[in-house]
Parts: sequence; C-alpha cells; structure tokens
Amino acid sequence: MLTPEKDNSLSLIEAARRADASEEAVRGWCLRLGIGELIDGRWRVDADKLQAVIEARRVMGRAAA
Repeated sequence: MLTPEKDNSLSLIEAARRADASEEAVRGWCLRLGIGELIDGRWRVDADKLQAVIEARRVMGRAAA
C-alpha cells in the first residue's frame, strides 16, 4: 500500500511515459503484477515496482510483463 510518508507513486500517465508503454498496459500491470493501486478513483503506480517491470522488459524483451 502506498502511504503519504513514502509516496513515490506516479500517475498512470506518468508511469506510461516512463515505461514507454500505453496507459492500458500499465493498468494491466497494476492489476496483474500489483505495482499500483486505485486510490479515490485514480491509479497510483509505485515508481520502484514500475522500474522493476521496466528492467524485466528490457532484459526479457518488450513482450514480458
């Protein structure tokens, strides 16, 4: 869970740009991989977990995740 004390979260748009992926792809990662959560109707993506997905996609190929 993302907490205000350590909020390193990104919006869905910010996360998609950082990952060079669509918002739909990032939303799917949030659901399948648990890298984000829906807060007050908006997705917040954990920046550290997103970076791990980005790195995994780089190593395994873009189809990963």
